[in-house]
Amino acid sequence: MTRLYSQSEYHIIKKRFFPEDISQGFPGVIVGNGPSSGVPFDLPSNAKVFRMNFFFLQDKPVFGNVVDGYFFSVNKPIMIQGLVELIEKKDYVVKNFLSPLTLQDVEAPEFANRIPIVDHWSILAMNPYFARFMMSRPFPTQGFQALGTLLILGFKEIYITGIDLYADPQARYSYSFPKEITDVIGTDHVIGGFEEKAHNKSIDIQFAEMCKSLYPDVKFHIMNGNKELERIFHDD
Repeated sequence: MTRLYSQSEYHIIKKRFFPEDISQGFPGVIVGNGPSSGVPFDLPSNAKVFRMNFFFLQDKPVFGNVVDGYFFSVNKPIMIQGLVELIEKKDYVVKNFLSPLTLQDVEAPEFANRIPIVDHWSILAMNPYFARFMMSRPFPTQGFQALGTLLILGFKEIYITGIDLYADPQARYSYSFPKEITDVIGTDHVIGGFEEKAHNKSIDIQFAEMCKSLYPDVKFHIMNGNKELERIFHDD
């Protein structure tokens, strides 16, 4: 169940997830699951890497096998079970879960209970502008939810890739889904383009513009060459 964090709880969570002082130069790297997430770039040595949803279906760990924060907001037990299996095999190290769901909601294997989880929707609710976006459907997609969360947590430099605004009508992701997964989640979730009932490009653009206007001092790096995101986040 979604809950609101008090300021004191928020600071405890922030220290638990990020014991270092973020303001001292720990850049965040948000990797969505669009086609550009399959194109690597050199990460800053001290970067915190954030992944989401079915990212682990990539053929290889394009941005390393250490995930500082894993975002998910959909109740898909097959997704969490698949990720936890790879964590148990040490293919990935996931330091934190960020989700409005509990591990019990998604029927996570017992091993997953070793990983801290925090409700990132409650973090987003600490900013009234972001909270308003989350009150309506469709709300911002997972990559933008991650962006808002990192901004509230205090990141001063953020790299973005894999958020391609579903520009390619033929390819939504950088990976393909095996049949055993599409049989469970349905093909509507894997075909190219926006999923009309769940996503809205104008909402994502409005949320991105709000992020930039509310956090003008944050340095953003759009690494996937998306012209619409560059227009919003690059100052020159």
